[in-house]
Parts: sequence; C-alpha cells; structure tokens
Amino acid sequence: MARQSTTPVTFNRTVRPDQSVTMTSGRAGKVVPVGYIPLLAGDSCGGQAGIDLELREMPKPLLNGVTANVQAWFVPKSAHPQFSGMDELLHARTGEPIKFLGGAGKTQRTPPAFFHQATGANLTAAMNSELFKSLGIHVVPSAPINTDLIDAFNRRISSGSNPP
Repeated sequence: MARQSTTPVTFNRTVRPDQSVTMTSGRAGKVVPVGYIPLLAGDSCGGQAGIDLELREMPKPLLNGVTANVQAWFVPKSAHPQFSGMDELLHARTGEPIKFLGGAGKTQRTPPAFFHQATGANLTAAMNSELFKSLGIHVVPSAPINTDLIDAFNRRISSGSNPP
C-alpha cells in the first residue's frame, strides 16, 4: 500500500492545568516535599510556580539572613529501577510480552509490572511516613496504593539530597 500523504497528522492540543495551594512546615536543612503533579504518558509540562515562605516566631530577632533552596524535580517512570530500558517500560505499559530477536528456545518474556502496590506493613509504613504527612496525603488503611510517588521521592533522595 502506497503512502497517500506525507504531511504530519494534526491533533488538537489540550490543557490540563494543575493548581494547588499547600501549606507545610519543616526543619531547617531538611528536604520538605510540598506538592506533586503526576504526569500521564504523552504529557508535557510548563509554567511557573509562586512560593511564599514564612518563618515561625523566634524567641530573639535573627541577625543573619535566611536562605531557602526551592527545587522542582521531574522523575520519569523510566528512571524507576524495575525498568532497565525503554523496551521494558513500553511493554509494561501495554502489557505485551517482550520478544527476543534471534534467540533460540525461549522467544519471549514477561515485562516487569508497570505499577507496584503497597499493602500490609508497607502500606502502614507509607501512611505513617514523613512524606505523606508533609504532602497531606490520607489513605484508607484497607486499600492498596500505587507506590510511584514513594519510589520517585526515594529515587531523588538517594541521588544526593538529605532525607527528611
């Protein structure tokens, strides 16, 4: 079948705005997560963030300046340790087996799970974690949760920041 047109397919772009007002407190010198915005496959991200920081009341006036380091992190799903490459990520998302090319005997293998769920003791630990407390996340104790947020935070913290 011959190609009928060489022009790219056009599509309508959509906007999924994410606005949040959050408030949390933290100790000096610690990583304090304030919010998160999940991105879906094919999403792009852009915009700006406004941040207002206030200090608690002090017993004595401060004589030195105070510095705050504010960062936004993007942790792609492909950075999670269960995916060794894009093939595993794409096959895990679609649920299709990974086929070996030119391999004798075994011709396909099952990709890793796309989502991991926390249940039991892991769920209890997540519910009581500083991450969930600072983000204000409340979980039904009997319902399993997706661990992507926990994995992304741990992945970022293990790459060089101070843990909370």
